[in-house]
Amino acid sequence: MARLNLNTYSFKIMPAMAELKFLSLKFREKALEQKFLEEYSTKSLPIFRFALLFGIFLYAIFALLDSVIVGTLKDVIWRIRFEFVIPIVILNVLLSLLKPLKVHFELLASIVVLIGGFGILAMLAVIKPPSMYLYSQGLTLVLFFNFTLLRLRFGYAAINGLILLAGFQIVSLKLNPLPKEVFINNNFFLVSTYVGGLFVAYVLERLERENFLNTLLLKKIAETDGLTGVMNRNSLVSALKIELLKSANRDNSLVFCMIDLDNFKEINDYFGHLKGDEHLKSFGKILAKKFRATDYVGRVGGDEFGVILVGMSDTGRIVNAFREIKEEYVNSQMDLQSKSTFSVGCVLVSSLETNQDEFFFYALADFALLKAKEEKDSICIVDKFNNCLYLGRI
Repeated sequence: MARLNLNTYSFKIMPAMAELKFLSLKFREKALEQKFLEEYSTKSLPIFRFALLFGIFLYAIFALLDSVIVGTLKDVIWRIRFEFVIPIVILNVLLSLLKPLKVHFELLASIVVLIGGFGILAMLAVIKPPSMYLYSQGLTLVLFFNFTLLRLRFGYAAINGLILLAGFQIVSLKLNPLPKEVFINNNFFLVSTYVGGLFVAYVLERLERENFLNTLLLKKIAETDGLTGVMNRNSLVSALKIELLKSANRDNSLVFCMIDLDNFKEINDYFGHLKGDEHLKSFGKILAKKFRATDYVGRVGGDEFGVILVGMSDTGRIVNAFREIKEEYVNSQMDLQSKSTFSVGCVLVSSLETNQDEFFFYALADFALLKAKEEKDSICIVDKFNNCLYLGRI
């Protein structure tokens, strides 16, 4: 499953919408598209199931008209309804309850649309005039479900509708020809329904995608530190809680680090808060750039930052990563009058040690940071029992 980390994935609403493919309406960014599909499936499934049940009811209730309209062919039409179409629709309702198939609900919905439509076409192929003139209206109902109630995206709905229209032409021209004026009249209504349905499906999907982006943007704003652009404290702590649970389930280690800018108070006192803000912005940008997309970077308050390194357990790699960050941070200050370094406190969490909550490990990282700040420009790494695994200069 693709994972969209809002901490490292940045976007703005209008540019993102401009990156939609015109016909398919897919996002060009694969991670964003995957996230949308997952949320769309979850949100659409209850409506999809209700629509199928409603469709079963309508398909069955129209059997009352069969006995009035088609006379002796009633038994044949009922076999199409009750032995072919409705059992397949019921099967699709049950299949949609299976977890592996939930994400493929549009495939199930397309099968239902085509089976329902083919059922109507089969009726049109055997019913004699003038009764046959009336049954094409059933295709209009199928198209209505296809473009609206079943929550099919534009591409699926367009293809399904086109197949049914083509099927109607074959049946009405070859298998059981309609009189010319009836054929033109029925086609007029079916094609009009199809074209109108295309417009509705396109607009509905585009609105869904815009709402999805707006929700992501609001979530990003709520989780982001306004000054530095990285995660804020609450979202970082929430991410730590989630990653601790994942670590226990997947037998995977992680590292949580607290970072504090050395002599930051002096920078604020002597050069002003604007200069201090420049340091915070610069440092936050470097952290976000240097770490992986699977990691988390946040500002936890003042001049303190936090980092979650997922799947990390090698102290040497941790130290080297912060040395690279230090080098870039120092280089970024070459033209500045005010200079700053930083200290780091980390706690290494193995998958067997995640029975404690996030605040326990937060406190351990804070204790390790205090040890590192005694030396300044240093890093201290501890384990769950606060045993020092590494202490030295960055």
